[in-house]
Amino acid sequence: MSLILFAPRLEKYVGRLLNLVAEATPGVEIEIHLTLESLVARMRRSDTESQVVILVTQTRRDLDGLLTMRHFLTDRHLILIVPDGEAATLSAGHRLRPRFLSVLEKGPQAVAAVATRLLRADRRAGARPERKDGHAGVRV
Repeated sequence: MSLILFAPRLEKYVGRLLNLVAEATPGVEIEIHLTLESLVARMRRSDTESQVVILVTQTRRDLDGLLTMRHFLTDRHLILIVPDGEAATLSAGHRLRPRFLSVLEKGPQAVAAVATRLLRADRRAGARPERKDGHAGVRV
């Protein structure tokens, strides 16, 4: 299983999130996408492996951009982080049908825990063996 992260801006939240996931699931392949175009191109590739996709939206505009491409996000293990807890933002976020939705201000611990569970569950099912060198593969 691989982890795909969309974060238009790499800030402290994203760094802490990546550290937590990498520590809990050594050897997981991590791809980072900074633009919607890059994410769409990645989602168009038809991989047979399972994917956990974490979408970090820091503004409502980021979330609106993801909503325009939601058909590319179906059949994936989605985790969505929205910029605020306003009713309209939460409602818009649920239109992406994530497995887990969190608010940016709550910190990355719960998001990392959910991602780790999804990654470990798939690994136990035998989808992708852990790398022998113990390092996570991070691609930007």
